Amino acid sequence: MPIPKEVLDVIRPKNTVVIAYGKDKNLYAVRKRVGCRNDNGRHLPVNGPTIGHIIDLKYIPINDAEPADVSLSPIDLKDWANIVLCDRLFKEIQEELFAVYSRPDAMKIYCISVLRVCNPGIKDNELKEAYETSFLSELYPDIALSKNTVSTFLNDLGKTPDGGCGNGSSPPGRWNTEI
Repeated sequence: MPIPKEVLDVIRPKNTVVIAYGKDKNLYAVRKRVGCRNDNGRHLPVNGPTIGHIIDLKYIPINDAEPADVSLSPIDLKDWANIVLCDRLFKEIQEELFAVYSRPDAMKIYCISVLRVCNPGIKDNELKEAYETSFLSELYPDIALSKNTVSTFLNDLGKTPDGGCGNGSSPPGRWNTEI
């Protein structure tokens, strides 16, 4: 059964041929012509791979783009429930952190704390991956939590005797009230 004229008239790439396939020959593949071969003096065309299909009188190319490396692909499934629960429970502590520390340092302390509550026993060098694979990276983007950054930050934080106030006094807040 010949291929219908309206299917052959569909705009498609040059050097291609339409091939009918399927049980009833009612499906149409578009194959690339890759050359010709000589068979006893006759020049016969050589069809290459299928590069698309004709569906509803439209050419639909096959997306043969090489898949991206796994290490370069974006994270599309993130840990959500425990992060959001902890964020709702502990969000009020942010104001106290902002009163004592600079905003970037306060957010770094907050994110490290939430990750440690949600992932008990997590090591400093695992914080960045836990942050990137959790919903915390969506709630608070661009928090630097690499292995070197976290260890240096926590080391410097422990060396600050005044809690980051810079004036030698105890930081304000509910934890440092005089009795």
